Amino acid sequence: MIDLTTVEPGIGIGSLTFGATQEQLVAILGEPDRITEDIASGEKSISCYYSSKGLSFHFHEENDFRLETIESSDPNVTLFGKTYIGRKRSELLKEIKKDERFDQISEEEDRIEIESLSLNFWIEEDLVSDMQWGVLMSDEAEISWPTKTNQPAEQVGGHNSGGCAPPPRDTSALERLKMVSPKHILTVILAVVAHTQMSAETTTTVTLNSNALRVGDTYSEGIVLKLEIFEIGDYEVPYSAIEKGGRIAVDSAIIYFIDDSKAKDFKQWKEEKDEEYGYNEILVIQNLSEFGTKHEIKVGYIISEGVGTQFPGDGSYSINLKKLRKL
Repeated sequence: MIDLTTVEPGIGIGSLTFGATQEQLVAILGEPDRITEDIASGEKSISCYYSSKGLSFHFHEENDFRLETIESSDPNVTLFGKTYIGRKRSELLKEIKKDERFDQISEEEDRIEIESLSLNFWIEEDLVSDMQWGVLMSDEAEISWPTKTNQPAEQVGGHNSGGCAPPPRDTSALERLKMVSPKHILTVILAVVAHTQMSAETTTTVTLNSNALRVGDTYSEGIVLKLEIFEIGDYEVPYSAIEKGGRIAVDSAIIYFIDDSKAKDFKQWKEEKDEEYGYNEILVIQNLSEFGTKHEIKVGYIISEGVGTQFPGDGSYSINLKKLRKL
């Protein structure tokens, strides 16, 4: 069984080495869940995403579409025998600054770069969310492809002239969802509250999976904590489609998550607010802190926000996950 948890700076991951072709990748891991293509500065790049593994592999035209960058969101991946994904930024810095293998460290708000290893730790909400690493560069700014003996042509930790620039990161929520490892999966119950055509009593088991926002699928607790910084585009669908398992339309809403033990109190409070505002108004709930804070996410409500939100006569509607909050 192929090792997909051991990060090898300048080499790859496990037995998958930089320099491999897309065909070789597929031969080892099978068809990816998703493939994207991008053209920047006239150069084409291809990214292959393996959702269940929390991995993505990136190929660039200028290097004959050979594998040159890997990114992982799997908390089980190790670097020099240690795991880093999920750790606090301060813990990461303390750890790597006392290890001589991590030199040429530079810090930015959303990432910590180890230039000598051509490696990035991406940071979200003060936690390491992903590791991204690529091929090393020689002093002449040429790529040092790994050799067949699983060692890079230039020594690991050697000079890396400017590092290997990371590919543009796809940070849209739908794309990020496809990188989520299927661990700690929870079902989230969502209620859509809006005009009179949708009853406040209407609740639908709506959850999110790596393909879309769909009814009856599951949602990762990890992504719940991160989605608030991402944006999701508009996806218009009839309300009836949701009942049949179709996609949820996305435009404007807030999701709040509370513990099961507080669900009854929340429902009563919500209904009182519904009566106060009336169904001809868009209800916005800004603070539910009085209902407690639990890590186990089981119950949530989607509440539309924004005066411009409309619900056409055909029953289609839009909601938005731009503001996602966890109590």
